[in-house]
Amino acid sequence: LAIYRFVELREPAAGAPLHYAVIEMPKKHPRMIALPSEQGYAFVLIEDVVSLFLKEIFTGYEIVQQGLLRITRAAEFTLDEEKDEDFAKVMTEALRLRRSSHIVRLEISAAERMVEFIKNKLSVPDERIYRPRLAGTALADGIGPPAPV
Repeated sequence: LAIYRFVELREPAAGAPLHYAVIEMPKKHPRMIALPSEQGYAFVLIEDVVSLFLKEIFTGYEIVQQGLLRITRAAEFTLDEEKDEDFAKVMTEALRLRRSSHIVRLEISAAERMVEFIKNKLSVPDERIYRPRLAGTALADGIGPPAPV
């Protein structure tokens, strides 16, 4: 599942409206990046590296706040082994359809205003929104289910 950096932006002019941006974390690189240190290695998450460069990515905008989100979509499809001879073709089509299927889970670590914005834009009901148990932490894999909102 992809992780996204979710950013709230504003032009520097007084009274400028808020804008929102979503950046998908690259899948070509490992999520954890090892950096040499005096004690061996230090590790940093790729979403934190992206966060460090938001001012360069969104030049001319003020970064108001940011968060992380991950979307899980429904993945229902049927496979008829006798009829569907090209498994790769069937899976490619299933993955394409999944991108537009309904959201079954939205994990988000962000300010309430940002949660409301993305919830409304994606039409996600409250019961499908989950937040990490520890406030201010990144979305964590393998730590157990987060508490519902």
